Amino acid sequence: MHKGDYIDSALVERLRSVLIAMRFPVAGSYSGLHSSLLKGSAMEFAELRDYYPGDDLRRLDWKAYGRSDKFFLKEYESETNARIYFLIDTSGSMNFQGADGVTRLHFCKQITATLSALFLFQADAVGVPQVKENYMVTPLHRGDSGLQFILQELDEVSATGKTMLSEQIHKLTEQIPRRSMVVVLSDFFTSTDELKSAFEHLNHCRHEVSLLQVLSNQEINLPDMVHTSFKDLETDKVIKTSPEKIRAEYKKKLNAHQQELKKIAAQNRAGYFQLIMEEGVEKGINSFMQFHQE
Repeated sequence: MHKGDYIDSALVERLRSVLIAMRFPVAGSYSGLHSSLLKGSAMEFAELRDYYPGDDLRRLDWKAYGRSDKFFLKEYESETNARIYFLIDTSGSMNFQGADGVTRLHFCKQITATLSALFLFQADAVGVPQVKENYMVTPLHRGDSGLQFILQELDEVSATGKTMLSEQIHKLTEQIPRRSMVVVLSDFFTSTDELKSAFEHLNHCRHEVSLLQVLSNQEINLPDMVHTSFKDLETDKVIKTSPEKIRAEYKKKLNAHQQELKKIAAQNRAGYFQLIMEEGVEKGINSFMQFHQE
């Protein structure tokens, strides 16, 4: 059983009637919702997933075992429906707490779990990639039972240290065998040059990409205090200053960074969404779903 409280069942029930369509054709047979690049159907290699007791040993990937010393199973699927990957930033800044005490990481897990439930309901395949033993594991799950696996995987996601987001995006891009939807959740407080290269890689491989920048009002406006301490959650460095002294310059640099993110998204056919933690999960999900109705 998973430990985290990630899903509002009432919210999922309200949104189930709204289907989320991919904006570009998927690399598979058309099966109702998403347009396709191919006709007919066939069974082909899809992904690797963790081995569970009782799985068919004939589908073990021995090359992956040799690289990681862990058992992974080859998964095959009929070339139908969409495949969606939710990549969550795991740097220390994801532990930032919003005004309501919820961390950015937990908020991202709530967004991921809720959208996963909706995608699974419309018969798509969903995965939450993670780096294990320096190897990007990209299991895909389907159907009602798939949600429980996703919730368990979200429990395993933790945040610490400096950002490795761009490197993770490159690793994921190399692992995905064919066109998919990739949703990246982060504060994106990292080098835009590195992000540009990573999203160009995704776009070159013709994946449909969405950037979900998750921020707190406290980060956008800075606290209204005379003096305070600002701690870098990735390096633990602390700076003591007055928010009033730095607010104007801070907002200028933050705005420039966000404009660069939007530019990177536009240049790579990606969607850009700014989600404010204090505004709640539903508002963030509604903006994402509206984009995929257009």
